[in-house]
Amino acid sequence: MAIVEAAFVTPVFALLIFGVLEFGLAFQDYLSLHNAATSGARQGAIAGAASDADYQVLTAIKSRTALPTGRITRVVVYHADDVTTPVPAGCKAGTPSTGSGSPNYTLACNVYATSDFSQPQSYFQTCTSPSPSRFWCPANRKTAEKADKGNGPPDWVGVWIQVRHPFLTGLFGSSVTLESTSVARIEPLSRT
Repeated sequence: MAIVEAAFVTPVFALLIFGVLEFGLAFQDYLSLHNAATSGARQGAIAGAASDADYQVLTAIKSRTALPTGRITRVVVYHADDVTTPVPAGCKAGTPSTGSGSPNYTLACNVYATSDFSQPQSYFQTCTSPSPSRFWCPANRKTAEKADKGNGPPDWVGVWIQVRHPFLTGLFGSSVTLESTSVARIEPLSRT
C-alpha cells in the first residue's frame, strides 16, 4: 500500500519542487533584468545629449546585470512623453523609428541587438548609417532646464529590455521571454 501511495505522491512532489526551482530562477532573472533596465534609463538620463548616450546605456545594462549579454535579445532606447509612456509596439518588434513631430520625436526609438554590446564606442557616436543610434539621435534630445532657455524642457528617456530565460528542467517548456521597462527624465542642464 505504501508503494502505491508513493507512486502517486512522488511525481506530484517532484513537479512541485521543480516548479519552485524554475519559478525562483525565472524571478531572479526578472529582478536582474529590472535592475538593468533601471540602470540603463538612469544612465540615459545622466548622459542626456552626449553623442555616445546610447553606448553609455548599453554599458550600464551590461555592467549591472547578472545575466549574460547573450540572453538579452533586444534593447530599445525610446523617447517617452512621461513616466507612463509605453515602448512603441514597432520598436518592441525590432523596427527602429525616427518618430514624428520634430523636435518632439514622438515614438522615436533606437533598437539594439545582442551583437551591439560588442561594438566599439565610436559605432554609436554618429547619427548616420550604419549606427543604430541614428533614429533618435542623442544630439536631438532636449536637456535645457526650461523651454525658454532654448532646448527644453528635458526629454524623458525610456529603456526596454527583452531577455530569454531558459528553463533547466524542460518541464515547463524550453524558455520564457521576460521584459522590463524603465523611464527617467534627462538631467537638465541649466543655461543662462
